[in-house]
Amino acid sequence: MNGLLKTTVSTLVLATASFAPACAWAQEAAAPTAQEEDGASGNEIVVTAQKRAQNLQDVSLSIAAIGGTDLVNSQINDITDFGGKIPNVNVTTQLGRAVITIRGMGQAAPLNGKDPSVALHLDGAVISQSSAQLGAFFDLQRIEVLRGPQGTLYGRNSTGGVVNLISNKPTRDPSGYVRGTYGNFGEIGIEGAVSGPVAGDKLLARVAFRSENRGGTGVNELSGADINNVNTRAVRGQIQAKPSHALSILVSAEYYREADANYVSTYYGPGYPGTTVPGLIQRGANFSPNPRNIRSEAEQLNDRRTWAVTGIVDWDINENVSLHSITNHRDLMSHQIYDFDTSPVVAATVNDNYQKSKQTSEELQFNYKNGPIQAMVTGYYFKEDYIGDSLIGINPNRYAPPGLQSVAIVFNGLIKIKSWAVFGNTSYRFSDWLTLNVGGRYTTETRNGVTNTISGATTSVYATGATSTDFSPNVTLELRPVRGVMAYATYSEGFKSGVIPIGSPNPITRPERVKNYEAGVKTTLFDRVLMFNASAFYEKYTDLQVSRGQVSLTNPTAVSLLIENAAGAITKGFEAEFVLQPTRQFSINGSVGYVDAYYTDYKTVNSLDQPRVVLHDLSGFPLPNAPKWTLNGEAHYNARLRNGAELSFNAGLSYKSLQWFTAFKEPRLSQSGYTLANANIRYTSPDQKFFANVWAKNLTNKFYRQVVFLNSTTRELLNAIGEPRTYGVTVGYNF
Repeated sequence: MNGLLKTTVSTLVLATASFAPACAWAQEAAAPTAQEEDGASGNEIVVTAQKRAQNLQDVSLSIAAIGGTDLVNSQINDITDFGGKIPNVNVTTQLGRAVITIRGMGQAAPLNGKDPSVALHLDGAVISQSSAQLGAFFDLQRIEVLRGPQGTLYGRNSTGGVVNLISNKPTRDPSGYVRGTYGNFGEIGIEGAVSGPVAGDKLLARVAFRSENRGGTGVNELSGADINNVNTRAVRGQIQAKPSHALSILVSAEYYREADANYVSTYYGPGYPGTTVPGLIQRGANFSPNPRNIRSEAEQLNDRRTWAVTGIVDWDINENVSLHSITNHRDLMSHQIYDFDTSPVVAATVNDNYQKSKQTSEELQFNYKNGPIQAMVTGYYFKEDYIGDSLIGINPNRYAPPGLQSVAIVFNGLIKIKSWAVFGNTSYRFSDWLTLNVGGRYTTETRNGVTNTISGATTSVYATGATSTDFSPNVTLELRPVRGVMAYATYSEGFKSGVIPIGSPNPITRPERVKNYEAGVKTTLFDRVLMFNASAFYEKYTDLQVSRGQVSLTNPTAVSLLIENAAGAITKGFEAEFVLQPTRQFSINGSVGYVDAYYTDYKTVNSLDQPRVVLHDLSGFPLPNAPKWTLNGEAHYNARLRNGAELSFNAGLSYKSLQWFTAFKEPRLSQSGYTLANANIRYTSPDQKFFANVWAKNLTNKFYRQVVFLNSTTRELLNAIGEPRTYGVTVGYNF
């Protein structure tokens, strides 16, 4: 079956080579009411990536968007669900943290205190910690993904790209929806929203919620408890005041809670087969033969809570000048317990990991528009206090009675971040066919941290920090030679300050910087029957921040994790997307992405060489989590019944080629290429209010690994496995 799927994907790509395959321009016929206010219709999506409403085809960026109906039909309910739809984007989770990679750039190993290279925003406000990026995927109008470095459009700069989640907003007319889902593994989910006026057009409100329960895709065979199950609750409330036509004040509050045993990694294999080094003896006979199960003496725990308040003010001072302000505060508390050896052997391998973050940001934009000129100048402030605390032992549960606790080692610390920036860009339209965009960002960021390592009666304290400054320019030339065609060329730079991993006795890393050269074309052809976009890029990184295991030179059995700088890396490639809609009933969309991401100058040691210590030259080695090829193809057919109802049929395939999970091209730490198949059939009533959607993801039940990593405590290989086949029915009503 897998061979057939691969053949089908290859046929789809070859058959559409003149168009190239694709991201998802969602069909928006049944999108939530708020979508209409954003201006999307048909197979268009209006985006705000450049801080103003634009048709996706008019944006001179490599940007993809997934609209509201596609989010519902494809059951995109968490962060891992959207990556397969967008070329050169890879999204996974590891130990309860989001790992987003764009064009080969992201976060190879999520550690306490490490910032991702791809920023995620909700309504323009950054969600700084990858542990807090898992809960905002409900009541969304669309998802926008910007590939490549940015610093002149969004408040928090990034080197890899940006994912922006746009929530549905309050509506002038009473509206809402409710959706219920029942699926395998006992999944029961419900989502809904109520929106409308509170006091005429002057005061609007919206309340949305989501609840999901699902049994585990694996079990702890020792206790019978589910692992990798889901138990989440989320609510978002918004109040929008419009005291005048020129002034809008939106206040949004959000709360998200997980209380389950999700994000559990399972045993994959020995890290050092056949070793006789003391402390590295493998216990393979004690592991479950089922790769989705564990046999642990400890109960796994995932307790995660985030809440946020955001204020957005829009003031049109006159027809040329406007102000836009985004004020945000977000809190995170995450408590996880997992057994690193996943076996019933009672040993100091249980990790109680705690994170707490408080972040505050303010973004104030000054916008000017007059004839051929559009300009934006923004001041930005960001502050975060982050606490990480890792207890490792036989029973390190921080909430257990002291007499029952057994802790062997502690890694904890506090990191404080303050960042100021001024950025902006100006667009000047010289003629109908020529536009120049020039922008820049000046950033100064201070990061200080104190980390502690406590082993028995010995406490090691290490303090480090630095202040970094950077100027990142951006220049883009747009050409519109004929109607429906826009070509662009861009030079841009990106910056990410040095980071401090909790528990690492190493100085703060140097800032990560990138120079990006990009050219692209966006076309709408044959009376809107075909939309085709393509872009090519070349990105050169210096002081790339890399995670790896560190071997003690005096004790080869002692391994710790750290972050260091690789001197240089390059990512280059292309992405192309198309939508072909020959009739109102039938459409095909698809994408192809190619990225060649590799180190140009990086020398380091590999912890898998123990007990030897060997310096490796990794020049030319591929970056982790960066499959060279990502393909996606989808077919949609809408049939209108005699009574005015609609039946829609959607089927899609996505493919990722071989990817490595470490910098050393270790065959055991890799995943070969694989294909996933998804499908759904949707019935929509004549009045467009009721729908029933039968869906399935990973139809062939493909087994694949999202990540494989060496556990530094047990010296064994663990893996996070992708979701098995899931299917169900979602019934909804829009009112």
